[in-house]
Amino acid sequence: MANTSEATNVVVKNLTFFWAKLGKPVEPFGTLQWELQVRFPKDRVEEMEQYGTVKAVEGEKNTFALNLKKKALKNDGSAAQPIEVVGKTADEVIDPRTIGNGSVGNVKLMLRDYEIKGPNGKVTKRGTQVMLTKVQVKNLVKYTPKTNNDFDFDDISEEQADRAEAVAKKSVKSKRAAKEEDDEIPF
Repeated sequence: MANTSEATNVVVKNLTFFWAKLGKPVEPFGTLQWELQVRFPKDRVEEMEQYGTVKAVEGEKNTFALNLKKKALKNDGSAAQPIEVVGKTADEVIDPRTIGNGSVGNVKLMLRDYEIKGPNGKVTKRGTQVMLTKVQVKNLVKYTPKTNNDFDFDDISEEQADRAEAVAKKSVKSKRAAKEEDDEIPF
């Protein structure tokens, strides 16, 4: 991969944050990274498509989402700089683990054009790498994780317990039927 231009930074304002994983990197598909989903109304789709794949949010009319990320490791294997998270001012440091769904703010993205060349020297792919570098939280909806002590059996209704038991029994029956069917197949 060869860089074809210098990186540029852009600030995208007034986004709603969901599923913030900015404190500790996660490894969803074999790549250690920080992640943040940003949501916005339909009238911003065209603006946001330049930063990645925009998808409609299921169950929310006229709301769209874009997932932003930054790899936690550089190409040489060394640790990358964590995503900076600030409050209304640059001096106000926000604990990234406290950003709950529905928080509102701005993001800073680094954009860099790239080319991938094949063995013959011809360019096989061109694109723009988008990397989340900074998050500004203007309106924090505080996330407070539940602990094991927060769970009580009174929180589960009889109907929910019965439904969970029925699903579990059905799953066991399906597995037994599939195994019996497999046993009858000659090889």
